[in-house]
Amino acid sequence: MKIAWVLGWAVPKQWFAHYAESLFPKDTHVFIEPGPDTWDQLEQESPFDALGGYSLGAQLLLENPARASRLAAKIGLFAPIFAFVDEAGLGGKVSRTQVRYLSKWLRRDRQAALADFYQRTRMDIPVAWSGEIPLTRLDWGLSHLESGAAKPPAPDGWKLYCGTADPLLNGECLATLDPAVILVPEGTHHPEMLLQAWIPELQK
Repeated sequence: MKIAWVLGWAVPKQWFAHYAESLFPKDTHVFIEPGPDTWDQLEQESPFDALGGYSLGAQLLLENPARASRLAAKIGLFAPIFAFVDEAGLGGKVSRTQVRYLSKWLRRDRQAALADFYQRTRMDIPVAWSGEIPLTRLDWGLSHLESGAAKPPAPDGWKLYCGTADPLLNGECLATLDPAVILVPEGTHHPEMLLQAWIPELQK
């Protein structure tokens, strides 16, 4: 099986690849960073048997569901975002002011800003690994998280997984917006438990 993964904001490929390749060892994996070229990269690498979107990557797929559905028969979203900022009322917990502050902090002290973000989201990402992600891509991602929005619900057949302890997303709110959302007990924003929940679906 060939699986494409659209990654989250500030998530290094090598870090996410460890979990995807460990949980789906028999499959071929393609990792795409979120950015203005995401769709071009996906379409160049397609077709896929399955498509996964994580955090910001999930939001990009939700914003263009018809285009995503043409790329793969099975689609899974992990820490799914309809809109990131809490002002939108679509399940995000982070204020627009906080996103703007992080953007300014990132330009002033990239390592400190990312270290704080990784700690708050309970992701064990070595800050040094984030060096592979250009600042322009990080800036693009924050801008999109601040202003981007998708209309719920997700298309029929898509699988959405949100941890009940996610510090960035309100799982209960997401499940109200889209009954297809599966709440993963004790799951955080870390992808490991969320990806594990998708395994039975891919084995069907």
